Amino acid sequence: MAISLGSTTYTAVTWTTGDIATEIKMDNMVANDQAYDSHAAQGLLLNNEKGLFGIDSGAANRVLIGINASDVIEIGKNNEADHTVINAGTSKLVKIKVLTQNDTTNAYKENSVVLTGWGHSIGNGGNSRTNKTVTFGITFSEIPIIINSAGGIKDASDPTSPGDTSASGRSMSATTDDDAVDSFISYLQHIDDTTLPATTRYIYKWIAIGQLN
Repeated sequence: MAISLGSTTYTAVTWTTGDIATEIKMDNMVANDQAYDSHAAQGLLLNNEKGLFGIDSGAANRVLIGINASDVIEIGKNNEADHTVINAGTSKLVKIKVLTQNDTTNAYKENSVVLTGWGHSIGNGGNSRTNKTVTFGITFSEIPIIINSAGGIKDASDPTSPGDTSASGRSMSATTDDDAVDSFISYLQHIDDTTLPATTRYIYKWIAIGQLN
């Protein structure tokens, strides 16, 4: 559903000594109360515990954003509305702030994004390990945290989704190698060092969290 501004814009009304209250000036003053840009020059300031509200499809007032009594910024009201959508530009991501532990040192990382994906690699019939290079759709500003897992097995044909499997991946372990700002290598290996058939597809699933400045 599209969200848009109204069509009424602010029109400055100037009064000087001796002016007559014309219909045009009075109409403009009334219209300015509904103008979407009436606070453009000064911004909009709300007191603590006062919020910006919107009317939902059922004509109920719903809080959109505000600062609570503990000075915490809240988006929406807990347990009151549906899912919350945070949008971004075309092919852009929503950046968040995360806590990262660098060995034993904690660091708050702004401008962090989350990527997820899946794919498959094929056994070669000669060893117990298979691998595939995964290229991110973005380039991180530093090497991200990457979690790789085995997702299942499919014989004879390529999987069309991460759930398109003919057997579980419990017998497989997953690791990464050559982690970089734009890619990593997904390794899948049979835990019993069993040879991987050349007709079998081995599915991997991954998550990467890192900086995007």
